[in-house]
Parts: sequence; C-alpha cells; structure tokens
Amino acid sequence: MLGAAVLMLAGCVSNERFLWEEYTTAGIQAVRVGHYARAEQFLTRAAKKAEELGPQEKGRSFNNLAELYRRQGRAADAERYFTRALSVKESELGPAHPDVATSLNNLAQLYVAQGRDSEAAPLLERSLAIQEKALDAEHPVLGRTLTLLAEVYRHLGREEDAFEAEVRKRLLREEPSPSK
Repeated sequence: MLGAAVLMLAGCVSNERFLWEEYTTAGIQAVRVGHYARAEQFLTRAAKKAEELGPQEKGRSFNNLAELYRRQGRAADAERYFTRALSVKESELGPAHPDVATSLNNLAQLYVAQGRDSEAAPLLERSLAIQEKALDAEHPVLGRTLTLLAEVYRHLGREEDAFEAEVRKRLLREEPSPSK
C-alpha cells in the first residue's frame, strides 16, 4: 500500500515537472519569435508549476519572465522578477551557488542597460567571486562576466579596474603551460 502511494506521488511530481518543462519550452519559443502575450501565458504557468518543484525551477521561471519583460522594455517588471529569482536562489540554494551568480549577472545586465552602472558593479563583482570558486578557470562564463565588469568600470571612470578585468579575461584564453 505504501509503495503504491509513493509511486503515485512520484508520478505526480514527474507530471508536474513535465508540465513545467513543456510550459517553459513553449514560453521560450514564443519569446524567440516575438509572440510576447503567448510567451507570458506559458511562462506564468511554468512559474506556478515551479512552486511545486524546487528552487532551481522557481528561479529559472522567474528569470524567464524577467527576460521576457526586459525584451518588452518593461524594466520595472524585469527587475522585480530578476530580483525574485536571485532571492529564491540565495535563500534556497545558498549565496555561493553558481545559479546565484547567473541571477546576479542578469540583474546587473539590466542595470547596465539602464545606465545604473554603480548598482551593477557590486553585483558583477560578487558574481565573479562565486564563479571563480565554482567553475573551472577556463569556463566561458568567467570571460563574459569580466567583459561586462570591464565595461561597467569604464562607465564609472575606473580605468585601472577595467584594464585589470580585461587582462584577467585575456589570461583565461591563454593555453596552460605544459607540465615538465
């Protein structure tokens, strides 16, 4: 009897996850072709399903909605959902989780687009610190974060910091020296 209940529960979870994935995929496809109203319907449904799944799904769903709103020029809505994604990931996955770094980058990119570089810089610095601990030194995400950070530093008149970020990015691309 208990085994049947566990299997039924597992089936429900699988069904919820399947629906979440389908809504997410349909929403992202609708965003790509510019069908924003349809995308919002699917991504909102995915966010509701994500509540039953877990922090990564919730964070991803909030991020997808934020990206939709960013593309539509709805900056306040985008900021609200990028912030929600960040909050969920920090509280449920921990402040040093790589998914937190992704959310920090997404929010920072929104701020850069709005000319809010002084708010973007600490987010990117924190993201970079997480990435350096969690990812391989050659991971391409590090390079993208360093590029954006250098841009932000330039906007803020921090030329030396921008130069350092660019040098660090170039060092990522260098081949490791052969072992002797």
